[in-house]
Amino acid sequence: MAAINQADVDDEQRRRLAKNPGRLTAVAFFTAALVIFPVIVPFFQSLGLSMTDIFILEAMFAGFVVLLEVPSGYLADMLGRKLALILGSACWLLSHLFLLFATDFWSLVLFEFTAAIAVALISGSDIALLYDSLLALDVDEPTKLRAMGRVQSARSWSQAITAILGGMLVIWSFEPVLVAQTLFAAGPFVLAFTLVEAPRSDPSDDHRTNVRNVTEMFLPRDTSEICLSR
Repeated sequence: MAAINQADVDDEQRRRLAKNPGRLTAVAFFTAALVIFPVIVPFFQSLGLSMTDIFILEAMFAGFVVLLEVPSGYLADMLGRKLALILGSACWLLSHLFLLFATDFWSLVLFEFTAAIAVALISGSDIALLYDSLLALDVDEPTKLRAMGRVQSARSWSQAITAILGGMLVIWSFEPVLVAQTLFAAGPFVLAFTLVEAPRSDPSDDHRTNVRNVTEMFLPRDTSEICLSR
């Protein structure tokens, strides 16, 4: 991995990068919010879905995430982690707006697909930006580990707090639960714009090399070479 030249990081950039760890911890807190998820099965059932429909829906979500994981990682490498987080958080907010107004199975498929795009874009981009920010700030290894630990801790606290909140709100109806979940989903979208793109510790290869690497993951080597030689 190529090291960052500390001389290329001026004092103003260091000052701005120093805010990334706290903001990324907040992003992790809001994206991990699970206000609706403890009661999502009865909510789906209230829209007329059977348990079979729910299993199909969740299987589709898992499939969407798997299919989108590689192209989303490539996009983050090409366009930058901050832009990937902005796009991902926009999809995360949009998905919960779809959920808020969902009425049937297919509107929930739209929710799951948009949420899968968000998960694929955010997953890894946040930690990569945090790591590169800490590398640019030239902090020691214990400081890096503490920063990573705070992100994981924020996720755990968010899940615990919002799960309890969801259980309390559902006493009235599903609507306040959905509204609260949507408000939490808006948090990462706002925060993503305040992040600062860090210098890259590992410059990306050229586009052709990246396309070749991705293609070889899905096709035999000989086949991918034929496709890319055209």
